[in-house]
Formats: sequence, C-alpha cells, structure tokens
Amino acid sequence: MSEVLHMYLSQGYEITKETPTGWTLVKKAKQSVGIHILLAVTTCLVGNIIYYIVKDNDKKTVYVDKKNPDVPNLLLEEQQNDGDKMENSKLQQLNKPKKDFNFKTLFIVLGVIGTLIILALLYSPTHNENMEKERKSDSILSYHKNIKDVEKNRIDSIFTYKQDSIFTYRSKYDKKFKDSMITVVKIEQKRKDSLEAYLVNKDKELNPEKYITIEKARWELGGFGSVALASFTIKNESLIDVADIVVQFEFYGESGTIIHTTKEVITVIVKSGQKKVIKEENLGFVPKGVSTMRTEFIGFKRTL
Repeated sequence: MSEVLHMYLSQGYEITKETPTGWTLVKKAKQSVGIHILLAVTTCLVGNIIYYIVKDNDKKTVYVDKKNPDVPNLLLEEQQNDGDKMENSKLQQLNKPKKDFNFKTLFIVLGVIGTLIILALLYSPTHNENMEKERKSDSILSYHKNIKDVEKNRIDSIFTYKQDSIFTYRSKYDKKFKDSMITVVKIEQKRKDSLEAYLVNKDKELNPEKYITIEKARWELGGFGSVALASFTIKNESLIDVADIVVQFEFYGESGTIIHTTKEVITVIVKSGQKKVIKEENLGFVPKGVSTMRTEFIGFKRTL
C-alpha cells in the first residue's frame, strides 16, 4: 500500500470499498459522552437524538487512486458506467473537509429550550398556588406554635413560683395566701387550656384530613359469594364540611397476606362534627380465600 493510504488509516479512516482502480476510505465523527450527558439533563433526551443524527452524518470520504497512490490529499470520485473509465477532470479533486457543524449554536439553543421548560414547570400557576398555600399554612402554624411556647413558659414560671410560695410561706396569713395563690394558678391553667383548645381548632380548620376517620367497618360477601359489600361509618371531627370521601379497602387471607386492594370514592357529604353511616357499599369482585378486611381513610375530593 502507498504512504498516503497508510497516512489516512493512521488518522482513523477505514477502507469501506476497494475496486480495481482504487480504495474508498471513510472517517466518521466521534461523539462525546460529556455532551450526551449535558443534553440529557437539559433537553430530556431530545437533544441527544439530534446530536447523534448530526454526528452520524458528519463524515469525510476519501478516494485513493491506485494509479497515482502517492499523491496526497486527493478526493477522487468513482463513476461506474458499464465499466467505462472516468474522465480525468472528474477523477481528481482536492480533498476539501466539510465545514464543522456549529455545535456551539446547537448547545445554546437546546440549553435555552431546556431552561424554558424547567422555568415553565417551576413557575406554573398551579405550582405557585400550591407553594403559596403551603407557605401560608406553615407561617400560621409557626406563629401559633411560638405563641404557645411563650405562653407555656410564662405559665410554667408563674405556676412554679407561686407553688413554691405556697409551700414555703409560713405565717399567720399562710392559709389565706395559699388560697389566693391556688386561685391564681387555676386562672392561669384555664388560660393555658383555652390557648391549647384554640390551637387545636385552628389545626382542624387547616388540616381537616387529620380529623376524619373510618369506624365500625365490617364486610360480607354478596352476589353469589363473589362480591364484597362493606358497611362502615365516616366520622368528621374537623371544622370543614367535606364531600366525596376516598377510602382504601385491603383484603387479607387467613395467613395475613394481602390478597386484594381497592380504592373507592364514597359520594356523600359529611359535615363538620357529624357522622355518616354507609351500608353495603359494593366493592366489586374479590378473590377467593379472603378472611378479613381493613379500611383506611385516604382523603377527600372537595370541601364545601
């Protein structure tokens, strides 16, 4: 082989075709793993596909003529036309490399697209509304917790001080003073209880799902022994009226293994402080071998 052919092989070219008149060599562009990782993070794999296609098509083709093998940097194109020789004007052309694809522009465009997608997700109206609601709830609970802690410390200090005074004070006015101190302590205790009740009611208003429970759940088989019918009571101890209660039912075998699980939306309204009795709710078909059932409150669809 000629020196020119060896030179091209050392530069990464591969012989793809050999004819009686010469060799055809092709060099494909290399793909960067780092660029693939960057595109996967910023464009959700869309940029990876574009980058792969562009790189796969970005290749250099060189033809080395056997009659003139030592002439460097010649790109000779074969022309097969019933075995006729190609014209000299079309056989020899300077090997001009293709212009490099402007990857910098591609990365900037894909980066901007990925950034816009992320910003659209972060600053969507639903996301902002949920963040604002969560921030407001945390702020209110934190404020009331601080008030509770301050009041508790104040009451505890008063209680300790006045208790010590009651049992250390020894004089002819001991009983009268003790009675007055006990009255003060009772008043402070009432204030403490009142504050705790206020915080509990505030929590019932902000987090009603914590105060809704399922009671007296029982079940039986109907529909020729293949359909589960459940009866239970929904208790709402929150300060919010709720509707469309979501309940999960788990069925266990005799060994305690879960055999079947289903979620049902109970389309009823349960007002604050009330109970709603549900009788023979159809839970659909259940497998054979069911021994026990467990119910769990999941949530509610809407408030009134």
